[in-house]
Amino acid sequence: MQSEFRLNKLHLLGLLALIFAAAFAMAQGIVTGSISGTVEDAQGAVVTNAKVTAKDTATNREYSGDTGGTGLFTLRAVPPGTYTVTIEAPNFRKYENKGVVVNVGSAADLGHVKMEVGSNSETLTVEGGSAPLIETSTQQITAIFDSQKARDLPVGNTLDSLALFVPGIATAGDAAFSNNNGAEISVNGQRARSNNYQIDGQNNNDNSVGGPSIFFGNQDAISELQIVTNYSAEYGRNMGAVVNYVTKGGTNAFHGSAYEIYNGSRWDSLTNESKSGLFGICQPGQDPGPDNVNCTPPSRPRVVDNRFGGTIGGPILKDKLWFFGSTNFQRQRFGSSPSTSGGGILPTPAGLQALQAAYPNNSAVAALGNIRLSKIQPQTRDGRIVAWIRRVAFQLKLVRSLVISPLSTMTTRALDVWT
Repeated sequence: MQSEFRLNKLHLLGLLALIFAAAFAMAQGIVTGSISGTVEDAQGAVVTNAKVTAKDTATNREYSGDTGGTGLFTLRAVPPGTYTVTIEAPNFRKYENKGVVVNVGSAADLGHVKMEVGSNSETLTVEGGSAPLIETSTQQITAIFDSQKARDLPVGNTLDSLALFVPGIATAGDAAFSNNNGAEISVNGQRARSNNYQIDGQNNNDNSVGGPSIFFGNQDAISELQIVTNYSAEYGRNMGAVVNYVTKGGTNAFHGSAYEIYNGSRWDSLTNESKSGLFGICQPGQDPGPDNVNCTPPSRPRVVDNRFGGTIGGPILKDKLWFFGSTNFQRQRFGSSPSTSGGGILPTPAGLQALQAAYPNNSAVAALGNIRLSKIQPQTRDGRIVAWIRRVAFQLKLVRSLVISPLSTMTTRALDVWT
């Protein structure tokens, strides 16, 4: 009885695993390409029943097929990478094409492959693969940025910005209302929310506001960035572009990388808020006085933006099982900037002196004199700024409560000296 229960339990677990695998397989997006061509002899007659094999140069995985009776072959569901394609047929020399590059969602067409009569032990080697200038198998228009371009182009880790190099794509400008990983793009006049974002062919769309849901920021982990601006029904969903991040995988060799992108204010010029006299900043030739009583020396608000991470990958079982992982961290630190409403709230020093002369013992005028805008320090800690804001807010509240009662007699003369 117990053995039967265990057997039924194993059957149930196996069925659940099968259902999960089937659901996962159906959910797979477009993450592979294909290799195709026509095998002919020197006179142009098709060569039938030729064996075609594509070997991944990084993992030694092989994908094989044959030409059948038509001389045509197509190897489907081939992961992106660089392959060596060999073709073997009786009474012909072995054909070997090295460096065939397969990209996601596209066909690497070898065209008409000419076989030479000879012994199968002899090999005809072609170097450099094949890169057709025109896509003849589909109407799809695709721009592909390989790992080197994604790593070397000066866009930092804002990888969506690479789409701006593609014809027909521009920034969405004021019409942008979605998330972005560097750029909100408008494709062929469509709005920014009309784009379909994917990671390894899987949905990566924020269904609330549009744009990518997950911001992928490690350029060293990108195998290729695919941007499709004209596509058929297998993509669907959106009218704009398909932006597909294809990540790297493990190989038979251990490899890794590390990076650091630094952006800071150390060598920045002064902003308007950091040098304007309206914010109590010392002007050229002005003495700040003891304890910066008269004004505050100009300084740059601190900004430090560190983006760093790395990748690592390699074999678990050579030629059979591999691993790959990546990380990306972002640390941002911002110092405070001086701010004030200027003369819209408080009188100028000359106006304050006029008020003090007109109302020598008025508590409201005395409260105005206690507010020292020149004491704002751009580099102070957040806690000190909060305390200063609370103190100013309290004093302004006190001024408001004290001014209301003598308002009828004070307003006219105060307005004369306010500015």
